[in-house]
Amino acid sequence: ALESVFKPLPYIKEIYQASDGLLAIKHLTHVTIDVVLLDISMPNMNGIQCIKEIKQKWPSTKVIILTQFSDQKYYESLMSMGADGYLLKSTTEESLVSSFQQIVFEQKTIVSEDVAQLVQVDNTVNDILGEREIQILVLICHGLKSHEISENLNISIHTVHNHRKAILRKTKSPTTPALMQWAKDNSIVSF
Repeated sequence: ALESVFKPLPYIKEIYQASDGLLAIKHLTHVTIDVVLLDISMPNMNGIQCIKEIKQKWPSTKVIILTQFSDQKYYESLMSMGADGYLLKSTTEESLVSSFQQIVFEQKTIVSEDVAQLVQVDNTVNDILGEREIQILVLICHGLKSHEISENLNISIHTVHNHRKAILRKTKSPTTPALMQWAKDNSIVSF
């Protein structure tokens, strides 16, 4: 069904299908692939394991999660691993193509409206922290070290250190545990 949506688009050259995560990784090993539409539930290697490997080995490849799960934990986990979009399978074809174009050509991060409402970050948080700082804060809360955040987001470790200092200062958090509590209190993470 997805092939029939994307094949007619003028900017699509090739479409590869994979019934599981291992086959998706095999395609990426043999062919340069710009965008991966990835489900969470797959046999042999699930979407979470798959995105982790994709972003480690092919960080410039865009990964769009297309799933039935609007669960906040899946969303937070996959976005922190570098997903470029999180769309529900109930998304209309028109919205899917529009989101795809924004993610690929405009470098935007697109999230299905239903999911966005569940995980909406309070406006006061957006006044305190920038988008990249929130992204780094989520990764910190998931236990990633600075070098792992650097690899995950494809930015220098120096940039990560600067963001960490700024986040601690802006949130008035003296320690990382205090920062994690601040993130929880402000609904950035749910654990």
